[in-house]
Parts: sequence; structure tokens; C-alpha cells
Amino acid sequence: MELREDEIVEAEVVEVTPEGVFLLYRGIRGLLPPEEGISGLRPGQRLVVKVVGFREDGLPVFSCRVSEWERELFEARRQASRLRDRLQGRVFTPPKTRAVEERIETRLERWLQEAERALERLRRHRQKRLSTKFYTD
Repeated sequence: MELREDEIVEAEVVEVTPEGVFLLYRGIRGLLPPEEGISGLRPGQRLVVKVVGFREDGLPVFSCRVSEWERELFEARRQASRLRDRLQGRVFTPPKTRAVEERIETRLERWLQEAERALERLRRHRQKRLSTKFYTD
């Protein structure tokens, strides 16, 4: 993979020297110059950086100055890439076809039968209640 100028990448800090911080991105070693305010960086940290150019020896030069919209674009692309990787190799199965919908008459008939059963239960409970004395004289 080759880096291009103005490309936004996430690189890992591999070495902190007086010359700058050396970063590693997919096997490509690059430099974050000391002018970028590199104090406090430690090996193993990951940074979102921008490729600002290349030295004479071909070493990429990075910058921490990444605008908010560039950072958001980078995050969106990274999420899309992760989603693409997850979906790769999966087979699309269309949703199952719904069973033939039953007629409205059948549904109404079933509803009436359920309502009749519920009404019958209410009548039985009412009879029980009336047959026992709840009130004492």
C-alpha cells in the first residue's frame, strides 16, 4: 500500500526521538516532526494523522493537524470498511414470504367466538357472586 499526500490514516507510535516521533502505518514507517507538539507520546499509542509530504529519502511526513470534518470522514470510511469486511462472504437470504392472509370473515368469526366465551365466563362469575352472601345483615 502506498501513501498519498493529504491522506488521513491511523498510525501507531513506534519510537520517540529528538528528530521526531516515528509512526508505523501498515508496515510503512513515517515521521511526525517535533514542531507538531509531540510531548507526552509513548510507543504503542495510536494517532489519526495526515500525510503532509515526503522527505528526500521517501519517508512520509505526518501531521497531527487534522480538521474536524477530515476526522469525521476518516471515521465514516473506517466504519464502512469494517461493515464491508463483516458482510463479505455472507449470502443474502430474502425474507420469507408471508402466508396467505386469512379472510376478514374468518377473523371476525373467531373474534365473536372468543367474545362469547369471555361473556360466558363473566356470567358464571356473576352467578357465583350473587349466590353467595357478601353482605351480612
